[in-house]
Amino acid sequence: MKHLNLKKISFFLALILVTGSAVFAQGFNTTNWKFSNPKPFGFTVLDVDYFDNNNAIAVGEQGGIARSTDGGRNWTYGVFTHLTPASQLSKTTFNDVHFPSANVAYAVGNNGVMAKTTDGGATWSFVNNPLFPNQKIINACWFVDANKGYIGGQWNNTVDSLPKLYFTLNGGSTWDSIAAPISNGVSRVGYINNPSIPSVLYPVDAKLKEIFRIEFINDSTGYVCGSNSYGVTLFPPVSFRATSTTVCAPLTTLLTSGSMAASLLWKFKSGVLTDYSISKERIGYTGINTNTINCQTAFAAVTPLPSNTGQ
Repeated sequence: MKHLNLKKISFFLALILVTGSAVFAQGFNTTNWKFSNPKPFGFTVLDVDYFDNNNAIAVGEQGGIARSTDGGRNWTYGVFTHLTPASQLSKTTFNDVHFPSANVAYAVGNNGVMAKTTDGGATWSFVNNPLFPNQKIINACWFVDANKGYIGGQWNNTVDSLPKLYFTLNGGSTWDSIAAPISNGVSRVGYINNPSIPSVLYPVDAKLKEIFRIEFINDSTGYVCGSNSYGVTLFPPVSFRATSTTVCAPLTTLLTSGSMAASLLWKFKSGVLTDYSISKERIGYTGINTNTINCQTAFAAVTPLPSNTGQ
């Protein structure tokens, strides 16, 4: 017989009572949730979309696509495979699924993979699209009907490093794109209380950013949101006007910094994209810099004096 520790038992009883009170107070219902069949799923689910109260499609890792016709009580699932541009059989991670009609649904994922069903999810076929040849991630899709829809993800190896909103009017047979809108915001990049290095205003654009979500409220109006370029922000060198005696050559390149950029936010209205990204990207140090400034010095490489000595 195992020795029972009464102190531990008392502690756990108290913990259960406290936890139960907290759960009840938050309104968390533990009786109406349970595993569905099969249990467990054969893959990690990353997105689910319902066409109605009964028909649902779930997608996720390892090419997994699941289908339910009874409101999620039971599921059937399989693995979607495709040929890469190098003609290798592969399976991808699906990031998003949209179920716009009773029979037609679309799923998008990594490596530019897009799949379509025309029988409510029973079978799936590959959809060629502009992001597939360069194996770019597709994070989002939204179809306003069975044929007209939009996809977005990483920027597609273009010279301007800007992501685009891609659209089809015929269920993915052909594609066109809408370029990133003109930036509406600016960032102030500079140093606080440092008269020798004035700040610089720099546009908040979509360079290196990634589309993560697309959602329409009707056939002509939708919203697109995305990443903040993962901390890679393109800014001019700090020495662009470093001192009154230094004359630098005109800027021809931009340098990166560790500053967090503003997240992408666009509005789509009747075929036109407008930028609503809110600027929060800035590098602001207090104090007078102690390093030598030259025409190649980047903001992220400059170290100011400690704040208590440089104010």
